[in-house]
Amino acid sequence: MTRPITNKTQKKFFLIDGSFIQEGLGFDFNIYCKDSHNNFFLLYKKNTPIMEAYAKKIIEKKEFYIHEKEREAYSQFHQKLSQLSKRHSNLEESYQRAIPFAKKLFQGSVSTVALAETVGIIHSLTMAVIEKDDPLSSVITSLMCKYQTSTHSLHVCIYSLYIGKELQLAKEQMLELGMAAFFHDIGKSKISQAILEKKGYLTPREYEEVKHHSLYGWSIAKSFGITNKGVLQGIRNHHERSDGTGYPDGLHKREIHLYAKIIAVCDVFDALTTQKSYKDSKGTFETLLMMKKEMHNHLDTHIVNAFITIFRKEHP
Repeated sequence: MTRPITNKTQKKFFLIDGSFIQEGLGFDFNIYCKDSHNNFFLLYKKNTPIMEAYAKKIIEKKEFYIHEKEREAYSQFHQKLSQLSKRHSNLEESYQRAIPFAKKLFQGSVSTVALAETVGIIHSLTMAVIEKDDPLSSVITSLMCKYQTSTHSLHVCIYSLYIGKELQLAKEQMLELGMAAFFHDIGKSKISQAILEKKGYLTPREYEEVKHHSLYGWSIAKSFGITNKGVLQGIRNHHERSDGTGYPDGLHKREIHLYAKIIAVCDVFDALTTQKSYKDSKGTFETLLMMKKEMHNHLDTHIVNAFITIFRKEHP
């Protein structure tokens, strides 16, 4: 444990709301706590991501403090996070706010503060889906835009959350699913832009390089401080197939995590319904029908049916 700070400097510390502290986040200010002798000690060192096990220990503390020198940094962070996490926002508003963060994320240089803001965005998207009854069909037209890696990840995140809601996942699971879906293609930040933006089909060698993105993403997520197994498996295994012919681990249906199964379905759906440089997009029902009939050996049928059910409820 860090050496306690004596009571002589207690007047320089300010009590803060620590409800924002969670796994994977990082802040540009130190966080302090008091010991049994009422002395302050450093609980969290700034600009380091919070690991899952350590996050639980931190959250167990009831009071959190910052030093007066970092009061402005905390104030700015808290203001940004509050704006990002407003629950009255509808899905379209949350989506529009998320776009610049997604683009920044896939440029490959992410600070701990930007990562914290991204987690706030994911929370906002998740709560918009959980708390509001915005029909997916009301936003799907705007999602069917030109394909980009950053917006694709946002689309997959939104579709995944709708499926999670249809499957009646708990709030904590929804947040985990949203995290996994948002970051599922983060590994593509390590792939050459010439390959990702190529007009036309990839060569076998280029395709093999692209296949590495799931492992790259898994590694990047861990470097962010993400340790939740479900989130990591969702990122690593979203290209696994029910018949065991997927990558990178060749898992079969029962071995694939639920989050990965959901992301896989949404990944295919968005890829087929958004316009790319070498193909036209397909319609919603045409895509769902093809996924159900032609991809039953690859995609989890239960998840596909849940996705179809969402649209059937909106268009009885």
